[in-house]
Amino acid sequence: MSIDKLLNANMEFRQEVEKLKEQLTQTKELLNSKNEELEKVKNELNKKKTLTKEEFEEVENIKKENIELKSLIIATDNKIKELNSIINAKEEESDKIKEELAILSTQIRSQESINTTILELETKIKEFESINIEKEKIISSKNQLIQDKEKIIEEQNKEIELIKNQLENLQHRKSATKNVNLHRGRVRACIKCSEYVFLHLNDPENQKVIKQFELNHKGHTIITVDLSEVKDRYRNIELIEDSEQ
Repeated sequence: MSIDKLLNANMEFRQEVEKLKEQLTQTKELLNSKNEELEKVKNELNKKKTLTKEEFEEVENIKKENIELKSLIIATDNKIKELNSIINAKEEESDKIKEELAILSTQIRSQESINTTILELETKIKEFESINIEKEKIISSKNQLIQDKEKIIEEQNKEIELIKNQLENLQHRKSATKNVNLHRGRVRACIKCSEYVFLHLNDPENQKVIKQFELNHKGHTIITVDLSEVKDRYRNIELIEDSEQ
C-alpha cells in the first residue's frame, strides 16, 4: 500500500471515529434524559403505594430502553476503541513506510550518483578510445613516412651506385682511350719546352686540356704534328699529371 492510500485510509477511520463519538455523545445524552425520566417516575411511585398496570409497563419499558442504551454505549465505546487501535496500527505502519521511503530515497540518490559516475567514466573511456585511435593514426602515419623515407633513401642509394658505376665506366673508357692514344694520333707540342698533349677534336675535355696547354706555353712555338715525330724526344704532360695524381 502506498503512503497516500494509507493516509487516506487513516483519514476515513478518523472521520468514522468522530461520527461514532458524536453518536456516543447523543446516546449518553439520551440515556441521561431517560435516567432523569426514570427518577421522576421513581419519585412519583414512591408517593404511591401501588402501581397501575400501565405505570408498571411504562417503568419496565424505561428500564429496557436504559439497558439498550447502555449496551449501545458500550458497543459504541468498544467500536471507538477498536477504531483507535486500527488507527494506531495504521500510523505505525505509516511510520514504517515513511522510514522505508526515506531509505529508498537515499538509495535512489546513491544510485543516481553511481549512474552519474558511470556516465562520467563512460565519457572518459570514450575520450581515451578517441585519443588512442588518433595516436594509432599518428603512429601509422609516422611508420608510413619512415617507410617512404627508407624507400627514397634506397632509391637514392641505387641512383648513387648507378652514377658510380657510370663514372667508373667513363674512367675505364677514358683510360683505355689514353692507352690507345699513347701510341698513335696527333699532338700539340711546344718546341721550346719539349712537351706535348694529345689532340682530339671531338672531345670537349681534351679541348680544355689543349687550351690550358696553350695558355701555359703562351709565347712559345706550339705546333701540331704526328705523335711519331715527337714521341721519343718530347714528354707527355698528361702522363706526368696522371702519375702525380
